[in-house]
Amino acid sequence: MKTGRDESARGEPTQRARATERPSETGLAATRQAGALSVAGRLAGFFAITLCLTWLWDDGGGRIAYGRFLKTVAPPLYDLIGFDGARVGAFRQRYVNFVPFVGLLLVTPGLTRRRRILGLLIGLFALFCGHLGLNLTEVGRGRARHLPLVPSLISDTLPFVVWIFVAAPALVRRLLPDSGAGAEAGSVPASERGSRAESESRSAERTQPR
Repeated sequence: MKTGRDESARGEPTQRARATERPSETGLAATRQAGALSVAGRLAGFFAITLCLTWLWDDGGGRIAYGRFLKTVAPPLYDLIGFDGARVGAFRQRYVNFVPFVGLLLVTPGLTRRRRILGLLIGLFALFCGHLGLNLTEVGRGRARHLPLVPSLISDTLPFVVWIFVAAPALVRRLLPDSGAGAEAGSVPASERGSRAESESRSAERTQPR
C-alpha cells in the first residue's frame, strides 16, 4: 500500500509540470484576439487624431495662424543667425508634417507619460526648426519660387525620424522582447544565478521517482 501511495505522490509533480507546460488553446486564442483588438484600436486612434488635426489645419484656421506666427518669429531668428533678409515663403502645405508625428506619438504603446510629453514638445520644436531651415532653401523669384526636391523630402521624412528617436525604448521592447529579459538576467549577480541553479537542480532531484 505504501508503495502505491509513494508512486502516486511521486507522479503528481510530474503531472502538474506537464499540465503547466501545455498552454491552453483557448488562452492563446484570447491573447491573439486581444492583441489584434489592441492594434486595431491604436490604428483607429491614429486615424482619428490625424483627421482631427488635418481638419484643424485646413478648415480650422491652423494653417493661417501658423503662417502668421512664422512670419513674425522667423525674420528676427534669421537675422540673429546671420541670414539677413531671409523671409518666410508661401509654402504652408509643407508645415503640416507635424500631423503624423503627433498621431504616432500619442498612440505608441509603452511610453511613460513624462517621455511622451517631453517627446511631443521636443519633437514639435524640432519640426519648427525644420520649417525654418526649409524656408532657407527656397529658390526662384516671383511665381517661379519653389522648394527643391531634396529639402522637401527631408522635411516630409523628419517627423518619422523624430518619432523613432522619441519612441525608441518602446519600439525596442516591442520588436525585441528578449532584450529586456536578457538585460534583467545580466543584472543578476553570478553568485545569485549559481545559487538559483543549484536550488532548482535539487528540487528537480527531489521530484524524480526513486
